[in-house]
Amino acid sequence: MYKILKQLDIEVLMRLRFAVDKPEFYHDIDQDIKDLYAYPERLTLTYPDEWNFFIRQQLIKRDISEEALHHWLDFQTDQNLDKTSTNDMELLNKLSQATSLAALAAISEPRFIDAKAILSEVQSIQAAPHVTPLAPLLKQQLDKLLDE
Repeated sequence: MYKILKQLDIEVLMRLRFAVDKPEFYHDIDQDIKDLYAYPERLTLTYPDEWNFFIRQQLIKRDISEEALHHWLDFQTDQNLDKTSTNDMELLNKLSQATSLAALAAISEPRFIDAKAILSEVQSIQAAPHVTPLAPLLKQQLDKLLDE
């Protein structure tokens, strides 16, 4: 279910993560983004899977189908939800769900913009030609332990 989540780039995934955010003790997206300065490897190693799981959970809880998610993604690229007049209740339901998701994304837009600036900064640092990322101390210790 929600297989499309695995195919999304980190920015779209982050937008969705903010859109369906629900403050919980172990799920603080704002702190996750701030942590990128200290742990940029999380951007590729842990966050995509964590965010996929959280988003999937929240979409299910909010009764937003995978088809509605596809419509929302189309809206992100086209900026135009297809609101064709039809009596097909299933299509209207999916469009309603996609509109609901679009509203959630719009509400979270200021937080997303701030996070996107951090994301862009961290990605540009990682992509700099003469930057070598340092392994976190715990990883260095684990690697040393495994080599013995």
